[in-house]
Amino acid sequence: MENSLDKRFVLIIACLPNFLYPFMSTAINVALPTMSIDLSLDAILLGWVVTVYQLTSVILVLPFGRLADIYGRKKIMIAGMFISATTCLMLMLANSSVELISFRALQGIGGIMSYTTGMTIMVSIFPQERRGRALGFLSAAAYAGQSAGPFVGGLLTHYFGWRSIFLAGVIISLFTVGLIFWKLKGEWIESRGEKFDAIGTTLLGFTLFSLVY
Repeated sequence: MENSLDKRFVLIIACLPNFLYPFMSTAINVALPTMSIDLSLDAILLGWVVTVYQLTSVILVLPFGRLADIYGRKKIMIAGMFISATTCLMLMLANSSVELISFRALQGIGGIMSYTTGMTIMVSIFPQERRGRALGFLSAAAYAGQSAGPFVGGLLTHYFGWRSIFLAGVIISLFTVGLIFWKLKGEWIESRGEKFDAIGTTLLGFTLFSLVY
């Protein structure tokens, strides 16, 4: 199955969430002043708009990596992209600080689900002699997203409003899902039937949230 896959499309599929996750993290920074005015947010709430996205990602990166190994990496990646698209749409419609911060938390969950599994699928498919170059493309995509975020986010906010930033997330997420169904055949499960450490995951999440809070 792996030999029949077009590795160029696999690399593109893996790079898209690697671009989107840091893009959505940095693009929103330049829109914070406008969001503050529109939704009457104080400095603390604005800080949580940024922090909660990263916090949910840090808490769940290991658990979702484990779940992907148990139940299927492609399944988790598709679910993550759908969550990203849905939450971006919800963020476009957010009208309060509670909605904005809650949806940003969900967006972080979707982002890390696809970000993590895209890399592991790529590593599973590419042979060792080509893996280093592919990982280089993934790193380049991540840095491109991080660098493009403030510039593109500023343009979108200036001309179309801060909600347009999340429209970009909807488009990229749905495009990635389309590519997955079209080109990414098969599934990758390395730990089928093994147990998931729910207690350890809960303790990790509680500890990290407490430290940040």
